[in-house]
Amino acid sequence: MAAQQQRRTLGATLLAAAALVLLRSCCCFVGAPPQAAPRAAPAVQQVASMAGAAALTLLADPALASDYDDRQGTAALALVGVCILGVVVSGVFFLIGKTVVEKDD
Repeated sequence: MAAQQQRRTLGATLLAAAALVLLRSCCCFVGAPPQAAPRAAPAVQQVASMAGAAALTLLADPALASDYDDRQGTAALALVGVCILGVVVSGVFFLIGKTVVEKDD
């Protein structure tokens, strides 16, 4: 019985080793051949450098910052208002429920 178990283990080990060798020897993935990068036109390079300069300028002083600050303030007030409204509505429901339960007794 032990010899038969050893043969099964040996057979499984050999089969796994053969599968690994087979997988390693065949090429499963072939990469794309390297291609030369296309040269950028001088106009494209000029536009890219202008865009870089504009990005650095906006980095120093963001455009439309006051509009963003106003929208952010409005959103914060709306969030606080919704939270307060939720507390008030919950309190009203609690009081109504409390009076209904007291009247039933």
